[in-house]
Amino acid sequence: MFCFLVFFFPRPVLDAGRMDRIQFNDQELFISGANVAWIHFARDIGAGMADLDQFAGMFSELRANGGNTMRLWLHTDGRSTPHWDGSDVVGPGIGAIDDLRAILDLAHRHNVSLILCLWSFDMLRISHGQTVTDRAHAILTDPSKRQLYLDNALMPMVEALKGHPAILAWEIFNEAEGMSEEFGWDFNRHVPMSDIQAFVNQAAGTIKTVDPDAKVTTGAWSFLALSDIFEGGNARNYYRDDRLLDAGGHREGRLDFYTVHYYPWAGTELSPFHNDFGHWELDKPIVVAEFYARLDLFGVAPGDLYETLHERGYAGALAWQWVDHAQEREGNEGSWPWMLENMRTMREKDPDAVRLIYPETREAGLRRHLTFDDYPMIWAPEGAVLLDHAEPDDPVFLAAPEEERELVRFREPPGSPWTRSSVYFGDRTSRAELGRVSPGEGPFTIAFWFRVDEFEPENGAEGHILSSETGAAGSGGEGEWSVFLTGTPRDLAGGGVRLFLRQAEEPELAISDRITLGQWYHLALTRDENAAMNFRIHLDGELVYEGDNRSVFGDSEAGVFAGARPTDPASSGFVGWLDDLRIYSVALPHLGRLWGDGYALWADEVFGVRYGTAGTRPRDDYAGDGFRNFERYVFGVAPGNGVRGDAGALWVSAPDGGSPGVRMALRRDPSLDYVFETSSDLVAWEVWPFGFDGTNWSFLNGEAGVLVEEGVEGALSVLRAEPAGSGTFFRVKIPYPR
Repeated sequence: MFCFLVFFFPRPVLDAGRMDRIQFNDQELFISGANVAWIHFARDIGAGMADLDQFAGMFSELRANGGNTMRLWLHTDGRSTPHWDGSDVVGPGIGAIDDLRAILDLAHRHNVSLILCLWSFDMLRISHGQTVTDRAHAILTDPSKRQLYLDNALMPMVEALKGHPAILAWEIFNEAEGMSEEFGWDFNRHVPMSDIQAFVNQAAGTIKTVDPDAKVTTGAWSFLALSDIFEGGNARNYYRDDRLLDAGGHREGRLDFYTVHYYPWAGTELSPFHNDFGHWELDKPIVVAEFYARLDLFGVAPGDLYETLHERGYAGALAWQWVDHAQEREGNEGSWPWMLENMRTMREKDPDAVRLIYPETREAGLRRHLTFDDYPMIWAPEGAVLLDHAEPDDPVFLAAPEEERELVRFREPPGSPWTRSSVYFGDRTSRAELGRVSPGEGPFTIAFWFRVDEFEPENGAEGHILSSETGAAGSGGEGEWSVFLTGTPRDLAGGGVRLFLRQAEEPELAISDRITLGQWYHLALTRDENAAMNFRIHLDGELVYEGDNRSVFGDSEAGVFAGARPTDPASSGFVGWLDDLRIYSVALPHLGRLWGDGYALWADEVFGVRYGTAGTRPRDDYAGDGFRNFERYVFGVAPGNGVRGDAGALWVSAPDGGSPGVRMALRRDPSLDYVFETSSDLVAWEVWPFGFDGTNWSFLNGEAGVLVEEGVEGALSVLRAEPAGSGTFFRVKIPYPR
């Protein structure tokens, strides 16, 4: 962003070939996007100012216009992060990692990647005062102080965020040359470029040691610090592998690609818009990571900038910057609309080069998931395969007396979680046989919905909802465990049944002493080996127990059973419903309530005001790693019972007395496939896909109904949808951008 003039004499051009893509998530990607670069300068992480709503808005708008990447500044000048004790770095900053993870999660959800820039030349800006610049100067020039930063701040950040799919690259510096003795600006203190090279080498080496798959770059202020084609003066490629190694000594301390900035002071001689990639004789791809998008750059029109870089063989274009537009800064507020136009152009010209597609979140650790949606079931004496994902050699059976097999048991009872259907255990001898699926001694999550319809505590009877026990109650086999009901007539008279967890190696735990008949509950057990108190029990999202548990959750002799134990069913079964049963071999850290694939927990209507949210997480964090990439649904019923969902969908009566429809605000993104569904019984659904083609909204299966655009709010359309089908219930599937 600042001018520095030198004389140079070009050497003969040597064609280095085209290196016009960055490899990311198994894709060859042309980086098409923008700089954030901050919302609150140097305070977006670790200062309690992470404005997630604004981040979500910018990511959504960028993605809707075909962009794939943004560049975000982190420490910047060091005033908020990292955490200092004098000139010693003692941590990454309180809340810094959590803030950054939240921002990355949003980017991932919107299918946007981030280049994370650690530091800027602002760390030595004299106007910040001696306290700020002294400690920054120390980590730049003193190897022992630098190592404290690497060990206590950078390493924990990379370790915590390692493998996050939204991190395209770590960037060490923004225009570090501006604080160098060779090129520095007069408002900064200066250090030798050799110190900057050593910092880049050792920081890059630290990142790659912690995360060998991470990409690293650094942002050069111009080609004068990035190319060896110049003769005389200080101009050279300071970031070449061998020069970084010589300066810092870390053998892994290299860059994966180069980023360079360009502003009009540099004329056409130093311009990537007027010189092909090969002109600079570099052996790594180049992303042009800062430039104004609102200007005619010596004959290159504002609308042609990204395409020009693409055609000249560069690997990406990130213009400067979103915040100028959002905060009307420095006369550059006109850049953002031009950036979006350039992104749209790239999407049109070469969609395969700019379309970022994250791999779908892997269902790592999901051992068993029963949604009980196989309706109607075919019963047989030996049972019937029930599990959605059952392997041929490891089936799951439903066992029931012959007289029960004609019961309609795969329908929604009143007040169910609405995951299409639930299974009813109507006799104490009916049970589901899950097979050998217990998690054993390691981490796990066990979660399910249940409803107790009847309980008769006679002769010490117990109702075993989920169990691995094979003998009589309390037989004590190693690894046996059970979630079961018990109680006395006095308990029932008081309005509740008692819910317990029993393990052979542990004391019985009372989960609740007030399980009300006819009411749905969600129960979740988690064990996280990394936690001091490693075992937790949640009931309806509320933590009801936390403690230490190192015992085996085993399969016992014959596996795990839902509904009753097979050896003593008459005294061990329960009468009621089960739904959405999940057993994971990982601990889900965010666990409250989990529910089924693609169907809403319509909280206010189903469960009453004790839940105040609607929406689902059908493809939530299966791997337990904090990342989510899921679709969401909104849900409602016919006129007179309209419920406003999280996407603003509301069933409304037609103003002209015609068919009722749904009014909603949806993203105008041609890459998204929306689906409208209607039903009369919550079992059979009519499906009406629809979408936006860049100009108009329409249903995708011919004469499926009417879509009327009633207004536009930014990147959103306010739609009125009247599907051809009819029914008491509706739901709208809203995918997050891919």
